[in-house]
Amino acid sequence: LPLPANRRFDAANDELRRVIDEIIAQYRSEGLDHGDLVSMLLEARDEETGEGLSDTEIRDEVVTMYAAGFETVSNSMGFSWHVICRNPDVEAKLYEEVDRVLGDGGPVTFEAVGKLEYTRRVFTEVLRMYTPAWFLTRRAEEDLDLDGVKVPAGTQLFFSLYALQRDEEFFPNPDVFDPDRWLPERAKEVPRWAFNPFGMGNRQCIGEPFAWAEGVVILATMAARRRFKLANDEPMGELAFAALRPTQLAVTVEERT
Repeated sequence: LPLPANRRFDAANDELRRVIDEIIAQYRSEGLDHGDLVSMLLEARDEETGEGLSDTEIRDEVVTMYAAGFETVSNSMGFSWHVICRNPDVEAKLYEEVDRVLGDGGPVTFEAVGKLEYTRRVFTEVLRMYTPAWFLTRRAEEDLDLDGVKVPAGTQLFFSLYALQRDEEFFPNPDVFDPDRWLPERAKEVPRWAFNPFGMGNRQCIGEPFAWAEGVVILATMAARRRFKLANDEPMGELAFAALRPTQLAVTVEERT
């Protein structure tokens, strides 16, 4: 429908694609490796035919990565700082690790990402409690009986990751924000299917490795340069759209000196 919100979306989508097309054309004319996603896609070749991707295919891949990694990660950062601000012990450990690993505030190098173990556990716990993809689908491969409900083979089933990842059977005290539940000796007790914020199988999110690195890098960069404090005591709300997002998240930001 030609509603104002849809028109704004279409205009923004057209502008995004125009900018990406310009970048692709520029990169092709320069013939240089810029060390980024577009350069990697330009260099990609089919193993059997040796053919590269078309400009349209490259643009679509870039749009997919951008769209999938923008709102989801930004929402996760909002949830992250809310729970960090409400848990002083977590906040202290996070800042201690970031200062120890990064020293003068960055940048967050590839080597540093591997050393930010507590930061990754914080991000992991955020994904458990506030997973952006709050529901997924599965298809029954055989006839099932779910608590007396007959489900024929081939039925499409919706299930809630939000509920699954707060199931006390797998996560003791599920509503408590506890990054240390992801210490190796504790994490191994969690079934693989009980925590899958990026899905599983052949439909698993292709951007998972990128999202893990992005989340740790952004969280550490923000902690290295700023301090965040809740502006009021109002509880944070949650809205379940295509991605789970926080509401009523008011914080003050101070530069670290």
